[in-house]
Amino acid sequence: VLCTLRASLDKCSAERREERLRQLQDLREKYHGSFALSPARFLEWADDVGEERQHEVLLLATNEHRGSVALWMERARRLEPTSWDDSEAVQKQHRVLQDALRVAGQHFVEGHKLWMMSFEHQVKQATAGADADPLAAIEAFVRAQLRVPLRGNRSAFDLYRSTLGDVLPLDELDSLLEDTEKKVAYREAWEGKLARLADQGESATEDLMA
Repeated sequence: VLCTLRASLDKCSAERREERLRQLQDLREKYHGSFALSPARFLEWADDVGEERQHEVLLLATNEHRGSVALWMERARRLEPTSWDDSEAVQKQHRVLQDALRVAGQHFVEGHKLWMMSFEHQVKQATAGADADPLAAIEAFVRAQLRVPLRGNRSAFDLYRSTLGDVLPLDELDSLLEDTEKKVAYREAWEGKLARLADQGESATEDLMA
């Protein structure tokens, strides 16, 4: 019913659309009282309630789907400051990104996206002069990220290097990344063995232990 109602919005007049949005809102709240909403449904809900309530909906979403990188990124994106001189708005987004990294920043496949988003936030803060020693803060951030074994670490490092270049101790950080990538390769090897075990059943036990 929710999907059908939402799909009909584009065919409605402005007046009818407002009525349909209210119906969607009532249905979602009743449905959510009894059943879990998927991340995609939460994003639709945030789009439909407008700016006043979208942050409330996305807070609820990240509380229920704490490991969803997509939801954390969308929540942070919608808090993007209109001015980087607005310290209150900057800190509000910063706090959400810090929570996101703590909760979902170790997501093996997509966690690097949160780190990259947080890096861009830090660079904008530094450009606005929000940090007393911005380079030290950014370098500490990059080191912290590269110690986390994530599949997308190389993509993240490429962003850091293209943004800041020789400002960072690239050789030292590249060495740190190589050490972390060994852990990534080790995990991927074990995941491959576990996948073969699941496909082949008990006959793959010897392969797993090899």
